[in-house]
Amino acid sequence: MPCYVIAHLRFSDRSEFRTAQAKFARIFREAGARLLAADEEPHCVEGDLTADRIVMVEFPSVAVATAFLDSPEYDQLRRDRAVMADATSVFIRGIDSA
Repeated sequence: MPCYVIAHLRFSDRSEFRTAQAKFARIFREAGARLLAADEEPHCVEGDLTADRIVMVEFPSVAVATAFLDSPEYDQLRRDRAVMADATSVFIRGIDSA
């Protein structure tokens, strides 16, 4: 069953983030993840939204996602991203539609 990571980003250095985007995408691909959505103009339909960008990534399973989120590669990505954006991320499990 797939699972998803959804990140809300607030930029402190948008130009540096643009430079690093390809690196981030490569790290997710190598981990077996798939970028489903990335929007720098998210439309808030309810509540308060403070994000400059929202990203949604799909992992094939909880085990793959957990291994990635606990990996040294993700730890480095998180540290690199912290100098260019504040992030709030959530991990959600997919629904078994069978």
